[in-house]
Amino acid sequence: MTINSNPGSGDVLIKLQEEEFTLKCSLQAAMALSAADGGIIRLTNRVRDFDVGVYITIISIGLGKNKPKDVAERVYSNGMLELQVPLIHYLTNLANGGKPFEDPADEEEKKTNPLV
Repeated sequence: MTINSNPGSGDVLIKLQEEEFTLKCSLQAAMALSAADGGIIRLTNRVRDFDVGVYITIISIGLGKNKPKDVAERVYSNGMLELQVPLIHYLTNLANGGKPFEDPADEEEKKTNPLV
């Protein structure tokens, strides 16, 4: 599994069948995904439920592909287990304005525990 928010501010790198792809954070992606299934939180829940159709939709929109069929076979063949965490990171970044989410609890722990 590869999670990398480095390609762009909140962009997320995923691996499909040993090939890397970047899911791009953009207003257009956030709006399209929000409209696709009633909001980012609902999509996140469906990712946790391993809804293959939602995986295909998120990856297609994140890649800027107009034809989800191009992505469907790769997602299915790859399996969803390794994609779950990166997709949740991607959705979280979209909900955070395309920026990686910094958990305030993590920041507080870094201040109080210099070994973190």
